[in-house]
Amino acid sequence: MKHFKKIIIPVLVLVLTLVLVGCTNSERNASYVTVDINPSVEVISNKKGIVISVNALNDDAQVLLEGETLEGKTTADVVVEIADLAIKLGYLREGGKVCITASADSEEIEAKVNGAINKAMNKFKEQKQFAFEVVDGAKQIGRDIVKKAEELGVTAGKYRLILRAMAFDSSLTFEAAKEMSAEELNAIVKAGREELKDLYSEELKKAYQYMKSFSEQTKNAFAFGVLHFLVNTPFFNDKLEEVLAEYDVTIDQVKDILNTYSAELTEVGFELQALMEEYYQIRLELDTNAELVLLLEEKVTLKLELKAAVKAYKANPTDENEAAVVAARAAVEAKQEEILAKKVEIINNLESTITVIIEDGKLVFAGLEAALFEVQEITQKYVEMFEELGIELDELMVNFRGQFKAFDIFGRFDNAISECEGKYKQFKNQHQAKMNEFKEKVQEEKELRMEFHLAVQARKGSGNNAGKKAGK
Repeated sequence: MKHFKKIIIPVLVLVLTLVLVGCTNSERNASYVTVDINPSVEVISNKKGIVISVNALNDDAQVLLEGETLEGKTTADVVVEIADLAIKLGYLREGGKVCITASADSEEIEAKVNGAINKAMNKFKEQKQFAFEVVDGAKQIGRDIVKKAEELGVTAGKYRLILRAMAFDSSLTFEAAKEMSAEELNAIVKAGREELKDLYSEELKKAYQYMKSFSEQTKNAFAFGVLHFLVNTPFFNDKLEEVLAEYDVTIDQVKDILNTYSAELTEVGFELQALMEEYYQIRLELDTNAELVLLLEEKVTLKLELKAAVKAYKANPTDENEAAVVAARAAVEAKQEEILAKKVEIINNLESTITVIIEDGKLVFAGLEAALFEVQEITQKYVEMFEELGIELDELMVNFRGQFKAFDIFGRFDNAISECEGKYKQFKNQHQAKMNEFKEKVQEEKELRMEFHLAVQARKGSGNNAGKKAGK
């Protein structure tokens, strides 16, 4: 028996050590990384440090990632492949910058992720003989984000991840999110990206998110509104007591929560409603403005000229033809900047109160996002108050529907929800129809960029070979 104990105890200690170390290491590896070169890409990894999702954050990234399968590799390996693709497609040039921002559960884990990426990138640069700078994006995060992160007690990187997750989950609050691991937040972002995959530009994806989030907040607000009406109307007291008795809750308890909610939401709720009405008008104007349509057509023409320039260079790889390709590409990029500027001008002419900025080549409706998050926070706080009383809001609404079906109380509620859901679903269907056409354009642009890169490399190779022969 003693001999058995001498064997089994060390084995158990070893097994427990391996389990504990394995858990610690795996937790440290879950991360959310953004790679910004223009293109901008997000890389989502699980607790084993294996990439489970890679997504475009702007339209250039759609081109970069088209046809690529990067999942199943380590975060560092994927970042290197993104840099390699960026070089091959002409996005990353000698002396350029690659900004890496890691988000995880702690600064220690973020440093570990950054360390692995930097090591892999340095090795890649040496093998590629291609010089560029790798920048730590965490050091460039704005002071306002750092301050809010400090207030929540999380890293600035994790705060950015929380914002990303909240944009996809309208029931998520800052307080709930800060208790979640990076892996749990990553799962929310990954699921959200899946829902958006059939929308062909970042601007449209963001528009869909705004509309869907507003629909969810409207649903909650109207649910509270119906309940508020019922508990503050004495005529319904008997039926209310009958329903609430199932939860061992009094009318006064529910009334206190709803009255406080109504007072807190009133001002910001009206503000959000007004902002969304403005946003719907903005979207309509951006889709139909004649000047903007003309600029988009001009961009198509410039892309055709770029395609012709690349073909000319492939047929006759001279300095003059290479310069023509560079000039044609610059003309396309300049036109895209003109398009963005025109969009801002159109919005400003509408005298909108929404704050609009251009960030990473995209329109960002900062005021609208802030209002959506604020309403989300307020609403979920009161949903949680009901849960503390043992009441699920959706379940309570179903019970009330049954008790008050003789009264047309829920008609306005149902109409409002149907209208909101109809807008974002119609928007998605409208733009999904153009997805195949867009994918063809993305594939064509990627092939064009790759062809030019290969032609340049072939020319450099032939030049080097000619030099070697001359040396002999």
